Amino acid sequence: MQGGVKASLLPCGRLHPTGRLGLAWFRATEDTEFIPEAGDYVGVYAGLGLEYDLTDRITTGPEISLIAASKEGEFDPVYVPQFSWHVLWNF
Repeated sequence: MQGGVKASLLPCGRLHPTGRLGLAWFRATEDTEFIPEAGDYVGVYAGLGLEYDLTDRITTGPEISLIAASKEGEFDPVYVPQFSWHVLWNF
């Protein structure tokens, strides 16, 4: 789960780059290439994306981000790359 803020660069165009920054929490159920052991991890993330306004209310596009997180109660950060595709409904 992630929560943060987004900055839209060139927001007047239909196609615009974005930047995101915030806090992240995730649970790993086993070790992976990026996560050495199972557990709950908390940290921060930063991402860059490209969004396209389909309509006045619907925006979509990809984002590449990096999560820097430590297992709860420890400080030994792991770095997890993430690719996501956003579909946003703007109020």
